[in-house]
Amino acid sequence: MNDAELIRGMPSAEYHGMDRISQSGIKLFLKDPGQYEERHVLKIPRTETPKHFIWGQDFEDLIFEDTLPGVVIPEDVLSRSERDGKVILRRAGPAWREFETRMKAEHGDDVRLLKSDEWEKSVQPLLLARDQLRANDKAAKLVEGDRHTVALWEDEETGLPCKCQFDIVSNRGCLVDLKTAADATPDQFNRAVFNFGYNMQAAWYSKAWERATGERLPFAFVVVQSSPSYFCEVYTLADEWMELANNKIATGLRRLAAALESGKFETETCGRVVELRPLPWMTK
Repeated sequence: MNDAELIRGMPSAEYHGMDRISQSGIKLFLKDPGQYEERHVLKIPRTETPKHFIWGQDFEDLIFEDTLPGVVIPEDVLSRSERDGKVILRRAGPAWREFETRMKAEHGDDVRLLKSDEWEKSVQPLLLARDQLRANDKAAKLVEGDRHTVALWEDEETGLPCKCQFDIVSNRGCLVDLKTAADATPDQFNRAVFNFGYNMQAAWYSKAWERATGERLPFAFVVVQSSPSYFCEVYTLADEWMELANNKIATGLRRLAAALESGKFETETCGRVVELRPLPWMTK
């Protein structure tokens, strides 16, 4: 079934500005319909970007664009003082203001200007993580491929306009998503698949590619731990994960279509009394 449009090289800003349903939108709607309404219907912007999002984006920029997140401030442009025998360097004085103005002119107003200790703290871990990814031969080969390929289609059942942006269409004949994780061990990432709906992402992307090309490709996560020792792993998902995801996606699309039609963005259990029971793993 080749009924999805495939667009290569679309800038991320253009993709995110498209008023279509994404897998992250479906996950947000299923978790909190009211928040979905605020963000995607009323267009209320997010006030703050979570720190782990910033780290992950910095890591992707380093891997794919070979760019570092900021500029080191030379010590001679900082204001120097001493307190209790300790040297204090501050962003102040004419030399600092001239440097700041010049860096913003060269790199944009949002450029991060980092003192040497800040650089070591924020950038050195990224470099160590990059080295670990490169040392994993399987992972290093999987992340080689096309970036920013977009698929657009209409859901068959609901008619909702849908979209996805593939992280990597690997040269190895695989759809790949690069993840950073606080704990990248198999057990903990398996829990993250449940907690963050990563299986829904894998199912959404796989279905989109198949609809656009008629080709079914395997899907893999390349996962780098965002804390020492920054090791890298490659994971695929069993069929059970994908079946669960496809069921949740279908349910989410139906409920979202109904909410958009009625204007009521309510949780599925709104107005009901719900009895909670321990899940099997909670009793062990």
